[in-house]
This record gives sequence, structure tokens and C-alpha cells, in this order.
Amino acid sequence: MISNCLKRTELRPVIVGSSALKIVYAYIYLGHTIQLGRSNFEKEVNRRIKLDWAVFVKLRDIIKSKIPQCLKKSSNNACCNGFETWLLTMGLTKRLRVTQRAMERAMLLVSLRDQIRKEEIEELKFPT
Repeated sequence: MISNCLKRTELRPVIVGSSALKIVYAYIYLGHTIQLGRSNFEKEVNRRIKLDWAVFVKLRDIIKSKIPQCLKKSSNNACCNGFETWLLTMGLTKRLRVTQRAMERAMLLVSLRDQIRKEEIEELKFPT
């Protein structure tokens, strides 16, 4: 049973058969974090970013190698799947953009110390 009650004393256990259902405040269902309240999408975005970085680290040898960009792109950005249905704030949108740009920099073997602007990164990513 999922609940968003602030006071834990208000909750009464729900009994099915002879066992009581466990009360949770967030739940992962079909790959999405479900939580009642305002911070539902924030937790989902944070979770997706963590998962994307985990995959990125696992594929680090491929992503940071000097293979063509077209092959690297296919492994990138699973965190944004289905984001069209999310209710994003400006802060969450910025976090997704920053994460994507950090991964693109790593794929292009560009460091922040190189001080390359995002427009130049776009040109490196999609050469004309």
C-alpha cells in the first residue's frame, strides 16, 4: 500500500487474508518511481540519472575509446526515455541537460579544463 500521509499515526494497516500490507512512501513499478506528492518527478529524474551514469561507467571502455561517434551515440541517453510525460520544472530540465552535456564531453574526450563551449561540442558531435 502506498501512502503520502505525513502523520504515521493516521495510518491503519490493511489486512488481506491473514497478512497486513506493508506501507511504503515510494515504489518502483515497471521501471518508474511512483510516489504521491509533489516530488514524484524529482525522484524519478534523480533515479534515471543515477542509472544512466551506472551504465555509462560500465561502458566506459567503449565510450571513451576513439571509435566513431555514430557507434557511441547508440549507447547514450537512456535516462530520457519517456520523459515527454513527466512534469518537469526548470531545475529538473537543467539537471537533465547538464548530465547529457557531461556525458557528451566524456564521449568526445573533452575535459571541462579545455573550456570548450557547448556550441563547439555540438559541432564536434554532429560534424557538417
